[in-house]
Amino acid sequence: MIKYIIYIVLIMIVTMLFIYIGIIKDRQLGMNLMDKLYNKCCNKVLKNMKVTKKMSAVEIRELIKDEKASVIWSKKKVGVTNKIQFTNYVIEGLLKLNEIELIDKSKRIYGLSESSKK
Repeated sequence: MIKYIIYIVLIMIVTMLFIYIGIIKDRQLGMNLMDKLYNKCCNKVLKNMKVTKKMSAVEIRELIKDEKASVIWSKKKVGVTNKIQFTNYVIEGLLKLNEIELIDKSKRIYGLSESSKK
């Protein structure tokens, strides 16, 4: 009899643990989706810049306008809705990471920085 009570208590503890993990993942889902979309767009821009050597902000905007991202454990997806604002966010992030540099300020043309060419 005690043996069955121990099994029931262990099953309850494992179930509570899985529910707790699910709640944590659900809370962080929006942040994880945005991070994945941001990283996907940054990698796409850098990959394209290695081929073209320089790109304008408009070309970057057109490159990432239809990107979507999802995570394995959820059916939810996130995509670029405000392409101008998200493009500025990606460009600022790449500039802060010193991956790209501003070549022409008036036309907003960017190129790969020396540190990312290596």
